[in-house]
Amino acid sequence: MSKYLAKIIANDQEGLQMISACSSGAKVKVTDIKYLASNKVFFVIN
Repeated sequence: MSKYLAKIIANDQEGLQMISACSSGAKVKVTDIKYLASNKVFFVIN
């Protein structure tokens, strides 16, 4: 997955569902999921 996806950003419910769908079955470390409270943004880095 990492060669296809460098970063996913979610700033709404639909974006969170996208992160969930892309993470399902993938090896995603909890440390790769970040939340920026000031911007109310979740993102997954790889």
